[in-house]
Amino acid sequence: MDSPDHAAASPPPPQGGLVDPATLPPYELAISTPCRTCGYDLHGLRTDGRCPECGTAVRLSLRAGLEFAPPAYLRTLGRGMLLKVYGLVFVLAGAVIGGLGGSDEIAAWAARVLVMAAALLWVPGTWLLTLGEPHLADDRRKLTVRVLLRVACTAVLGLVLLWGFGGAEWIRGVPRPVVFALQTALLAAVLAAIAAEAVVLGRLARGLGDPLLAIRTRIEMWGLAISVALSIGGVLPLGLSGPVCCFETLSALGLFVFGLSWPVLLVRYRLSLGDAEHKAAVNWARQIALLERYQQSAAAASPSESA
Repeated sequence: MDSPDHAAASPPPPQGGLVDPATLPPYELAISTPCRTCGYDLHGLRTDGRCPECGTAVRLSLRAGLEFAPPAYLRTLGRGMLLKVYGLVFVLAGAVIGGLGGSDEIAAWAARVLVMAAALLWVPGTWLLTLGEPHLADDRRKLTVRVLLRVACTAVLGLVLLWGFGGAEWIRGVPRPVVFALQTALLAAVLAAIAAEAVVLGRLARGLGDPLLAIRTRIEMWGLAISVALSIGGVLPLGLSGPVCCFETLSALGLFVFGLSWPVLLVRYRLSLGDAEHKAAVNWARQIALLERYQQSAAAASPSESA
């Protein structure tokens, strides 16, 4: 019969690779640990507390970065990001063609097709990008944000397709209150998508260990949100041409500036995800080698234990 020492032997390490610190009892950090958001040293703080500089939960800084995530998961995130980059390029191309074409019907149709293609690329890209990390325990808050982003992007897709297939002729035959409701719904869905994407990308930047990328993301998302909010002011029936013109001018300027910088930001994310995938492949290869050695040593020790 096995001795108590053998019965109390440590179990093999988890094959998932990581343990979520949120599942562990609170304890005090005995080593230097930088905050994932601002870099503040969290040494001496409890894991159930918050960073005194930025307010980020301490437990979020204990999780290993995405370079320790499964490589296949990072590859999926990269594909989703690439689809979103293509979608933004199509939107910009449609805006340029529509702006240069003026009242030309062919240019209007081309711009419409490009925008619809962008929406068709954006939605699956968003779904891939909002997949949960398989190696960490999920929480309801993260799930809610991901679901909000998916629902908002799907709603935008439906409204864009409705506009694309209907065209200006279809809109002329619709009562004005219905058109106003559709415009407001589209802008509200875009605002919801921007807000949810800001949260998702911010978490992704922290997982990549890049606080500057997180700051750039906040600036970009705030700029887009304000620009869209101003466009809502242009849609509202204020009855005054001056304020409406001002709203539309500021909105167009903001959408132009942040619309051009958004693809650049997403390309940065795509490149960072590629680097993280390469590091993850190396880390997981080492982990598999260690696990195999552990299993071999355990198998070699088992005959002596039974004897």
